[in-house]
Amino acid sequence: FRKIKLDKIDKQILQILAKKADTPTTDISQYIKLTPEAIRRRIKNLESKKIILGYRTMINPLKLKRRLFIVFMKLDKTDAGIRKKIDSFLENHKRITYSTHTVGEFNSVTVFYSKGLNDFKRTLLDFRNNFSDSLGDFSSLIISKIEQHTYYPEGFLE
Repeated sequence: FRKIKLDKIDKQILQILAKKADTPTTDISQYIKLTPEAIRRRIKNLESKKIILGYRTMINPLKLKRRLFIVFMKLDKTDAGIRKKIDSFLENHKRITYSTHTVGEFNSVTVFYSKGLNDFKRTLLDFRNNFSDSLGDFSSLIISKIEQHTYYPEGFLE
């Protein structure tokens, strides 16, 4: 990846959009003291450089009577072919919303939404049935409350 340097204005725009992605450019322009057109150009530039990857609605699953689980997995025998199959499974599973490779005791972290503990167990069993030779160990957490969720915390680029 080529490192991209952002100026103070781009950082301010990102901070505003991270808190509320649908903030009108007119509101941003009043805060930053630039014209709405200048703000639109800067946002388009941030999008074209793939700094802004998209805009999403954030849903609180707990309010919808869904449980949120985080699973830490230690995947053994993770040659490229097997890892590609595991990544495809995780990417396409209807209950999995986030998955990443990590470094440390566990080399994969996955986030599941489910209707409850039994639904979660079925999802985990589905994974184990498909990849029992690759799953060395795992640990899971149940999220009981979402305090804060942002993709751009204060001080991120400082």
